[in-house]
Amino acid sequence: MAKVDGGVMVIKTLLAGGIDQGFALHGGHLEPVFQAAIDHSFPIIDTRHEAAAGHAGAGYAKSNGRPAAVFVTAGPGMTNVITALADAYLDGVPMIVIAGAEPLVENEANALQGGFDQVALAKPVSKWAFRITRTETIPRIVARAIRVASTGRPGPVFLEIPADVIYQPLPYEEFDSPKIELPAKPAPGVGSLGEALDLLKKAKRPIIMAGAGVALSQSQKLLTAFAEMTDTPVYTNCKAHGAIPTRHPLWGGDFANLKALNDEGAPPDVVLLLGARIGRYTGGMTDSLVPFDTKIISVDIDGSEIGRLRPVKIGIEADCSEFLNTAITDAAGYDWSDREEWRSVVTNAADWHIRRFKDALDKSNTPIHPYKAGFEIVNALPQQSWVVVDGGESYNWIELNLAQSDIGGFMVTGYLGCLGTGMPYAIGAQLAHPDKPIVCIAGDGAVGFNIQEFDTMARHNLPILNIVFNNQCWGLSKHGQMMMFGANRQSIVDLADSGYDGVAKAFGCHGERVTEADEIGPAIRRALDSGLPSCLNIVVDREVVAPFTEALVGNRKSQGEVVIPYYENLNASA
Repeated sequence: MAKVDGGVMVIKTLLAGGIDQGFALHGGHLEPVFQAAIDHSFPIIDTRHEAAAGHAGAGYAKSNGRPAAVFVTAGPGMTNVITALADAYLDGVPMIVIAGAEPLVENEANALQGGFDQVALAKPVSKWAFRITRTETIPRIVARAIRVASTGRPGPVFLEIPADVIYQPLPYEEFDSPKIELPAKPAPGVGSLGEALDLLKKAKRPIIMAGAGVALSQSQKLLTAFAEMTDTPVYTNCKAHGAIPTRHPLWGGDFANLKALNDEGAPPDVVLLLGARIGRYTGGMTDSLVPFDTKIISVDIDGSEIGRLRPVKIGIEADCSEFLNTAITDAAGYDWSDREEWRSVVTNAADWHIRRFKDALDKSNTPIHPYKAGFEIVNALPQQSWVVVDGGESYNWIELNLAQSDIGGFMVTGYLGCLGTGMPYAIGAQLAHPDKPIVCIAGDGAVGFNIQEFDTMARHNLPILNIVFNNQCWGLSKHGQMMMFGANRQSIVDLADSGYDGVAKAFGCHGERVTEADEIGPAIRRALDSGLPSCLNIVVDREVVAPFTEALVGNRKSQGEVVIPYYENLNASA
């Protein structure tokens, strides 16, 4: 009697590759996988939407550097996960997405949930996409998928397994999973590392700009040690906040704070670009954040990113953890000068928003000023909380206040700019860090994409604190329209004052509506003490424009420019 089918092969191969967490929404196409998961103690969190399952897998990987498996059924299940694939692909996040499909023998037979090429659809947003057509090849192909997702620049891999392939029994009594070994991560060359350290030592105003490469390689402690050894200030982007403690005197805040540094006439003369790509989050092709005459040392696991948009002085193709390990050893042989004066310049520039919004902190207006709401939220969070933010302006108000607490980590959508990732990311982070508080802060627009995941949190006992910035509008869009066309030209940007806390309570979570700033801290403590997933519906002032929006929309330098939100402006005379 045959005892092994494709499902057993999938699960045992994933376990052999170190993948021991799954996210899914049930579908009969992959039933052998779910049955094998029971037999081999492979945990699967089932969400209420396939996009949420995909984003949860990405959240898991973003928060601990390890890929998860995502299982979706054929047809609409597969199309629903495409957004999560694209999000992970653009941000270099490893995960294995496995989709079911109609049986091979029923191709072109008008079968249920078939009739289109799922692999072709996934290929542009996957590091590798492949259809498995024979059951006995499953171990080899899944093992290759794990290697592809995890080596070099990480990314999502998509596998399709047709129903007759996954259900096919094989004449084995037992199945021995393959041995999966990953190659060593690339390390820096001796010569280029020495040149980089020499350049850093000679610099008068050096900084480190740390990005996703630091977070995904789990080299946060190494970064802090290197920064302290060399007395070099560190800036992080939205993919790496928490990579150096956010209360650390060497943390300069977000990359955007470099504008304040430049405005004070103290631009950096040397930048160590560590696991961060030149693009949207680094000022693009402009000198708005990094002046053109600044010497750049670029360290990236993907050599094609080095010098993509800006020439670099030194390029080092290496994993960030390998670079930092070696750099710390070699830097110990240098005599690093104290940069106290430079540190004070960086700290003063980083506090620009405190000076700008001082009046908002001193007053207790209703509705709550969003900057004050962000201040009170972050100040009330337990130390080492993982913070997940979902939305346009809500993200900015939280990010500006991160120095109020030493967070454990931070997540927000990246280059895809995809709303609705917050609650699923938080689910993944909670599975990756079951002993840490996980906090998801979303705008009232963003929370609507996956609000059904309150049910997932409740069913799986995931005590995630969810906070909604309720300003009854799509804030970034509304304020962008106002700045570009005037307050009388508002179109499809307003929302109702909805009871998001009531929705959470209906799913079995703790919920409260908060309308006063001094209620925020006590409400957070009650939510955490409840031991349940929770939702705080905080009403904030819809009229206040975030600095993030001003930077994205209000950047016209001359009357001859046509403003395009989020991108470089058009020259109307061209």
